Amino acid sequence: MTRAIPAAIFYVLGAFALGMLLGPLREFVLAPWTGPLLATLLELPLVLLWSWLLAGWIVGRMEVPLGGARWLMGGLALLLLLAMELALGRVLRGWDFAAWLAHLGTEPGLASLAGYLVFAALPALQRQP
Repeated sequence: MTRAIPAAIFYVLGAFALGMLLGPLREFVLAPWTGPLLATLLELPLVLLWSWLLAGWIVGRMEVPLGGARWLMGGLALLLLLAMELALGRVLRGWDFAAWLAHLGTEPGLASLAGYLVFAALPALQRQP
């Protein structure tokens, strides 16, 4: 179980880094042309593919055991990701917690939330022993 904690930190940092690169493209290039929902839906497969590859590499490299340790890795990574997203929303958009929660209730927010849940499950779905 102790391997799950550093693995979660590397996992969330790697995924968040890609989000930081793609987020401005989504917001400033795609969203004005497609709308926020379609822009989010176009970005989401790229982030999840990267997360799948990243999770596989991390669980193999750090030898995170099957079962509970991988679920812990994904769950902790999800909590860290949500905290980072909340902080980013505060800094970039001036959102407080209530505004951030309200955003999660919009169509793009719900799509993101679904992606967050898949992100959390990806370490446990890896085949590496």
